[in-house]
Amino acid sequence: MNKLKNGWKTGGKGSYKIQISKQLAGKEIKVTETNPSNQVVSSVITKVLDKIPPVKPVVNKITHTSKNVTGNGEKGATVYIYTGKKLLGKTIVGKKGTFKTTIPLQKKGTRVSIYLVDTSGNKSPVKVSIVQ
Repeated sequence: MNKLKNGWKTGGKGSYKIQISKQLAGKEIKVTETNPSNQVVSSVITKVLDKIPPVKPVVNKITHTSKNVTGNGEKGATVYIYTGKKLLGKTIVGKKGTFKTTIPLQKKGTRVSIYLVDTSGNKSPVKVSIVQ
């Protein structure tokens, strides 16, 4: 093992593991390797991945006369609205965290499932609304 200047050690094959504070998704982090003379040998830039799914969307009441589904969710996420396996509609949550999309009229008692998928592909829990 090689001891690094800051006390971290590289493994026998040059691998390392460094603990850092939590970072925001999308932030770029630069890791630099220096030699004993403090000269930069190599560096790499990596982006912090988003592994956290959106929270369950908040959906306003859907009635048998509703032509739209509205609600709130994670900005930029795609909203999917299903009844069974049939896609009723989809849209993107706007900058203010709200969404609105047109759907066909549904019968009273129909179960409508709504969920979000963020730009990193993380899926929220499903919100089930019963048409009133």
